Amino acid sequence: MDSQKPENNPLSVKDSNAMPTSLPTRDQFIQARVHLGHLAKNWHPTFKPFLFKKEDNRHFINVDQTARCLAHAGEALRRLLSEGKKVLFVGRKEQAKEIVEEIAKELEQPYMTHCWVGGTLTNFHTTKSRLRKLTQMEKQEEDPVYQNLTKKEKLSQDRRKEKIAIALGGIKELRRLPAAIFLVDVNRNQTPLKEAQKLNIPIFAIVDSNASAEGIDYPIPGNDDTRSAITLILNYLKDMMALGLKARKETKLSREKEVTAQQMVSFSDEKAKSDLSKPVNASSRKVKEAAQATSTSEKEESTQKPRGAEEEKGDQVEKSTT
Repeated sequence: MDSQKPENNPLSVKDSNAMPTSLPTRDQFIQARVHLGHLAKNWHPTFKPFLFKKEDNRHFINVDQTARCLAHAGEALRRLLSEGKKVLFVGRKEQAKEIVEEIAKELEQPYMTHCWVGGTLTNFHTTKSRLRKLTQMEKQEEDPVYQNLTKKEKLSQDRRKEKIAIALGGIKELRRLPAAIFLVDVNRNQTPLKEAQKLNIPIFAIVDSNASAEGIDYPIPGNDDTRSAITLILNYLKDMMALGLKARKETKLSREKEVTAQQMVSFSDEKAKSDLSKPVNASSRKVKEAAQATSTSEKEESTQKPRGAEEEKGDQVEKSTT
């Protein structure tokens, strides 16, 4: 199943220049070395809109463009998480592994920081079967049968489990295709990039001056080779995504309260109906009892009248004989 791209993609080079106050300042970008690009000979022509200048045979990135694109990407990610959707983080270079894994775990999002298994997205059915196998192998360790295995069999099973865990452990809880994918270093992650494009999954990425920004829905121009730059960008996005999660929880709580209120209203209505039905039943019983009483009294009267007539007739006969 193909994922839906967020509607009204706000990203455009000619878009609004408004930037939230919570964004990193220009000085913070420069201190984190976000503005440092690659050598001029290694640049990619599609990156030209995001360049500030060329000096000493090196390109420098326009941090104002970085701030604007970062704001748009953060808002889109906040919206996705507020809808309860998942974002897959991919950061396989040494400078990004630690921060990507930390942020993904904190936000309870899937991540891949080691190797990318071909077909992880395009052949997601096979990926899910491998994840089920991993879960099954983890449960087997608690089974008494596993304890009875030989040392060699245990070692073989542990190696297979570790191999799957290293590759797919970060997406173990992923039950369906992610709603979006976030890449650190586009050039190193061409395979996940192509898979996401094939499935029409929205792509967020930190794009350096030596990479192409084409085909990326939310490019964030910046230095993807420095740990401080990656950390600064991801920390801002983490805060935005945390707002989305908070909004999601608040929406859930409000819905639960509405359901509870509706249940209480329906319960009170049923109770009121039952209370109204009780007097009606009592009155009907009284009417029936009164009717039965009148009918019995009428029968008694009817039986008493013939007896009185016979007695009078007998008295007359006795008088005549005397």
